[in-house]
Amino acid sequence: MAGTLNKLLKLKIVRDLLSMDVAFRGSIVAHALSGDHPKDFWSAGNVAHATALSSTQTTVERYLYPKASHRSVEVQTHGKIVKYCLTIDGEDAYIAIHFHGAGTPPVNFVQVDVDMLALTRTGLFIVSNDTDESFLRCPVPLLEIMKRCAEREFKVVEMQQFFPDHISILNKQTAMINSGWRFVGGAVKYTRKCPSDVCCVCQESLQNSEEVVKTSCAHYYHSKCWKKHCDHSIQKGKEQLSIPSFVPPHTWSNPDTRGTIYVECPMCRASFKSWETVLPEKPL
Repeated sequence: MAGTLNKLLKLKIVRDLLSMDVAFRGSIVAHALSGDHPKDFWSAGNVAHATALSSTQTTVERYLYPKASHRSVEVQTHGKIVKYCLTIDGEDAYIAIHFHGAGTPPVNFVQVDVDMLALTRTGLFIVSNDTDESFLRCPVPLLEIMKRCAEREFKVVEMQQFFPDHISILNKQTAMINSGWRFVGGAVKYTRKCPSDVCCVCQESLQNSEEVVKTSCAHYYHSKCWKKHCDHSIQKGKEQLSIPSFVPPHTWSNPDTRGTIYVECPMCRASFKSWETVLPEKPL
């Protein structure tokens, strides 16, 4: 699996940045481990995120400034993010580097487990200071994440120190599924076996449908009916979403989208978090 990183490490600009103690984090590392070529990653409009100490900024800037066709700076509480537009293998490639102080490490705001990965000049590791207990109980979390990348699968992570931001999570899920990744760990799955019953939404037979889904509360629906129900519930949730006034700014979530949206099973009213209702990928 680690051999797939060679496509990323073969890029001179990546090797040079790593030698300057720049650490690549998140999607660029996950996509490399999945077998994607970095050129395909950037051609899809993705941004490679990285971190580095503020003390290295002068060195990094001297290296990247002549190569960049565009540069933008975003000042944050914990340092600054400099975004560079470069040309790599004939493609526009965006790299955003978060420069931070030695005593103020960057906030690890991730929404899917494969984005916990980080690549430095000394190795590959997981950056996470908060996640669910099942992940912490895993004997070798790094191996699990690497396997998931190789199979192009991902799970949603709701980190406890961040205020829920379901709209952003849904957007992230959609983007990954559209690029060929499979969502696992949800509450709804496609199934080939279904009872001689009717869909709880449209009241038509399930037997005549090619795509049937089953919820974790053991109820069956036509996939189109389930998607329609979820779209309606999520849209209603977005409209009713209110921003609690007591939420401090350091919760590190978008103030325009943060909040929890739930979807209920039409049959038993079991409640699911909106991201749990997203269908994995394609029918079986």
